[in-house]
Amino acid sequence: MPAHDPLEKTVIRFPSERRLAPTITSLEKALPSEGLLRVKAERRGCRKPRAGSDLRAFGRERAGFYLAKLALPSELEEQRQVLCEWLAPNIGRALARIAEARALPPGPESVDAETLAWETAQNILGAYEAVEHLMDGAGTLSDGDMVRRG
Repeated sequence: MPAHDPLEKTVIRFPSERRLAPTITSLEKALPSEGLLRVKAERRGCRKPRAGSDLRAFGRERAGFYLAKLALPSELEEQRQVLCEWLAPNIGRALARIAEARALPPGPESVDAETLAWETAQNILGAYEAVEHLMDGAGTLSDGDMVRRG
């Protein structure tokens, strides 16, 4: 009888990432650790995830490019609303990708999908860091700000 492998068990879930409001905190909580993804990829012979720090740096750089072109109102609350409307849909899409990857049956395809979702989320977390940097001095964004409006 083969030894029990905790990475190979089937879990019946009611994916919390499908029920969570699209916030930075919910995105961070939904993500597996980089180390766990690396172990899964190695065991399944899949591509290992790129370094989270590199992905976040790319997200910050890319967001900086877009934020520089974004016309922000002069009022702090209006700025906050524009920035939240710009970022929140991406957080929602990342949570959906994570849920979709976890819904796949265990195997190389699910590991690849989870790695791609994780990498996308790292880019978005980097973009959020760029938004926070922009808001420094004028107040920072909270999770309450990042809930999708409407």
